Amino acid sequence: MIGTLRKFFLIFLCGICQTSILSAVPFSSAKQKSSENEISSSISKHKVSRIVSLGPSATEIIFALGAGNNLVARTDFCNYPPQAERVPSIGGFDAKTFSLESIIALEPDFVYLFSGMHSHLINPLQNLGIKVYVSDCKSIDDVKKEIKEVGEILGAQKKAEEIISDIDQKISEAQKIVKEKKGKILWNDWCSAPSELNPYPKVYYEINSSPYMTVSKSSFVNGILADAGCINIFGDEKSAYPVVSEEAVIYGNCEIMIFPEYYEKMLSASEKNIWSQNNLEVQNEVPDFIKQRAEWENIAAIRLKRIIILDSEIFERPGPRVGDAVLALAKKVWSYKDIRPLRVE
Repeated sequence: MIGTLRKFFLIFLCGICQTSILSAVPFSSAKQKSSENEISSSISKHKVSRIVSLGPSATEIIFALGAGNNLVARTDFCNYPPQAERVPSIGGFDAKTFSLESIIALEPDFVYLFSGMHSHLINPLQNLGIKVYVSDCKSIDDVKKEIKEVGEILGAQKKAEEIISDIDQKISEAQKIVKEKKGKILWNDWCSAPSELNPYPKVYYEINSSPYMTVSKSSFVNGILADAGCINIFGDEKSAYPVVSEEAVIYGNCEIMIFPEYYEKMLSASEKNIWSQNNLEVQNEVPDFIKQRAEWENIAAIRLKRIIILDSEIFERPGPRVGDAVLALAKKVWSYKDIRPLRVE
């Protein structure tokens, strides 16, 4: 499962990277996608009864809106909620693993797909009178907007409002935690007082190590980090999921390092007893796979043993659990104890 999750996210990133390549494809631009989704909403007078979901977050949104019984096909990666796995799979997230014909054979009246990866399917499906929604979330606000719009298409506006309210409530709860603890924790042991540093910890979120890949402010994941009271050391990169150098990671000198749980396959047997999936308690250990990285030992997060391994299914899917992700991360980050300076410059 861990390898599968990592494979899905890397395929997802490839789809995003292809967006610029697909600039000649209809509806590939942000403005065109927006217009398309508006059209889908405006013609949703007839009840949607047969839905095809081409991504995990879409499947989660469909079930959260109470339309799971109308889902006739999903992808291999759509595994939440658990009942989603009872729905037949059409193939992988990558459009190369299924055909337009296989979608049409399911006789859907609504297809929920993703920008870049599935842009070539939009026109053919529309020409057959099939409603299409194009997901392209770059922020938490985009996630909420998407839930609202899909709720309108499915005739589940009230449920959509409830989901969005729940997201907002959890983010508000997370921000209260941050407000209470802000300025009370010395994040870097090379300074003598919290006032010498930003009151928020600098973080590095790694989604791949060969090459090193992270997230920027153009990714909704950055919104999770920000709402949990963190500063992304690569937040200003232009690409949503930039490839970065090892030197840049070291120079960034993050104070917390975050890894998705699919990194657990890199842990030793003894380490797996310490690091367990979905466990958000402070571990206070540095896994061997990080210790083996040359010259990383001077990064503050490693010196202070502030390593977080979290559930990628919650943190890397732009869906109804995004509020849970923010709150869980805030609780984890701001549970760290203050430190006494080991060295003062």
